[in-house]
Amino acid sequence: MTFIHIADLHASPSRLEEILKVLTTLKERCLEGGVAFILFAGDFWDFIISNSAKSGFSRILRAFFDLQEVVECYMIYGTPTHEADGSLECFSIMPNVKVYDCKGA
Repeated sequence: MTFIHIADLHASPSRLEEILKVLTTLKERCLEGGVAFILFAGDFWDFIISNSAKSGFSRILRAFFDLQEVVECYMIYGTPTHEADGSLECFSIMPNVKVYDCKGA
């Protein structure tokens, strides 16, 4: 089984173009075939990000939505200072995304 493991993207307005490039590159790689799933192992966000044009939040969500259309994605909460409780829930409503909170595990 082939999967991609990635962590510490630290998505933020200052890293918007880098994050979009990473998500696009992941999608392109998965379209080539052979990738069963992607595991995002914490710190997807760099801090709490607002939903505004300046933050790029909706652009990140769109790129992630496009990615999850071609491969299953699993997300694990990372450092609480980067990912506040509930900050990954915006992804959990996407059909091919599962979000796990591993507190106490």
